[in-house]
Amino acid sequence: MNCTNNGGFYYAPGIFFASAHEYFFASIRTVNQFYFQQIIAGGVPDEQLDGRSFLQVLQGETAKHKDYVFGLQTSRGIISGPDHYGIRTVRSENYRYLVNLTPEAAFQCVATSDEPFNSWQRKGKTDEQAAELVHKYLFRPAEELYDLQKDPYELNNVANDPNYQEIKESLKTRLYSWMEQQGDRGQATEMDALNHSTMAGKELNN
Repeated sequence: MNCTNNGGFYYAPGIFFASAHEYFFASIRTVNQFYFQQIIAGGVPDEQLDGRSFLQVLQGETAKHKDYVFGLQTSRGIISGPDHYGIRTVRSENYRYLVNLTPEAAFQCVATSDEPFNSWQRKGKTDEQAAELVHKYLFRPAEELYDLQKDPYELNNVANDPNYQEIKESLKTRLYSWMEQQGDRGQATEMDALNHSTMAGKELNN
């Protein structure tokens, strides 16, 4: 989920060459990249495409693109994944809020069966810190909130801290509003994910 905090290099001959950090919240997705490429080429993107150009940021005309970035993780159908494990998130410049749709479930993926993760599990038998990190990766609370200025690696969940309740409720409202706008029904959408997967669709039809 750390895709909300990535850097990148962008190059278009005769237009710009720039490095940029996700603090300006490009929120790049495949459809957004297509949208962006159309703009660079001088075209007019189809109004049905879900995207917004950050060309002005790369050209140095502004340092700000968005106030918030929204994201999701759908684990249903991934290789070595769980039956379901959906996550929704919103990030501002200083805070990140997450909702884990089924906190009672254990998360798993390819990484949890690989040797590096297994070595952490073994270490956790005698090392309290390793055990805590393994547990945090596999089992996640219903809500998470991180103060990115104090905790850039998102290790200290302050979702239940009274000092952060106003911030949490503000981000929570924005996230659920975005989900409604996107037609995201939460767990119902997660369970329906395979019906929208090309690969899964092929498997179901065979």
